[in-house]
Amino acid sequence: MVPSWVRSSLAAFIVVALLGVAAVLLRFAPASTPDAEVTRSPAASAALSARTPSPTKGYLSNLAQAARVGRGVAIVVAPGPRNPERIDIPVVVVTAPGSGQHTILWNQDFQGRAQMLEPTEYVGRGTLHSPYSVISHAIQNQTVDGVRELGIVYNAAAFGSGSPTARLALLRLTEDAWQLLWDSGADEEWRGSHGTVEFSDGDLSEIVVRSDSWVDGYDQLSNVLHESNSGPHRYFVDTWVRNGDGYVRSSAETVPAPYATLVEFLYALGQGDDAGAQEWVTQAELVSRARSFGMDGDSRHWLITCPYGQECGVDEPIRFDPTQYHGEPAVAVYFEERDGQWLIRDIQPEGGS
Repeated sequence: MVPSWVRSSLAAFIVVALLGVAAVLLRFAPASTPDAEVTRSPAASAALSARTPSPTKGYLSNLAQAARVGRGVAIVVAPGPRNPERIDIPVVVVTAPGSGQHTILWNQDFQGRAQMLEPTEYVGRGTLHSPYSVISHAIQNQTVDGVRELGIVYNAAAFGSGSPTARLALLRLTEDAWQLLWDSGADEEWRGSHGTVEFSDGDLSEIVVRSDSWVDGYDQLSNVLHESNSGPHRYFVDTWVRNGDGYVRSSAETVPAPYATLVEFLYALGQGDDAGAQEWVTQAELVSRARSFGMDGDSRHWLITCPYGQECGVDEPIRFDPTQYHGEPAVAVYFEERDGQWLIRDIQPEGGS
């Protein structure tokens, strides 16, 4: 009996998508181009040496499995390097979500090629080969030596809380196979929660990552308030520059916002750092007032809810209850912007002004 998914519209989409990928690649090959060759990295080849089925059949099987669970496939096209002396040859990356496998298709020496990036073992959540990862876009570059490189942006939490969790993988075409050089999922400084990755100069020399404090970017301020997936959060802008076969973070900024100010203020209060707390208020007496309301407590279950996300505290005060178990009313924290930074201008019991 033919499986029901084969007769579905999703199966038709997969077939059309694969034909489209083939058409893109074959466009740059002469009519006599032989069938696509399938190559793997040495590590992947060793891991698969005991298998007899062909890689192509294995990949189609993965697509079938993805269709069965209703996840489909993800396909991105990376335009060719900006080089007027070379034909603009794209690279296509295909993901079978839930498998941790990605297939790269490209044209090299007038031959269509395909390489399955397959992990040799389970590598956990947060890297390119994680079963939770799905590609979102890619960019192709060419070094001064004529070597082709590929930057793959992927969502490391495609099927879980915090999506999209933006990550970047850097690959290089060595002879006839793509080698993984660097994966941001293995860098502790990378912050990509609910994030995006931008290629500043249209190449792989510099990237800008915009994200928030939901999952990534754990620091000393992370436990000041309990955060939910929907927010609010602190927002970050990080710049990463190319350094050899990877990237290093050259700058890390927190976007000025009332919520970010409140987190800094509460942290200073909790540390007994009155001087540090005064940096976040318009009047020094607000520090002692905050203490009188119990805002210097050690609770880590204070939850702020704001209907406007990043605009939280701009037009309306931020409200929360630092002493909810003692019966005191919630407090309202009011903010104002001065010289590009948000400061606390008043703290009143809920209903005050």
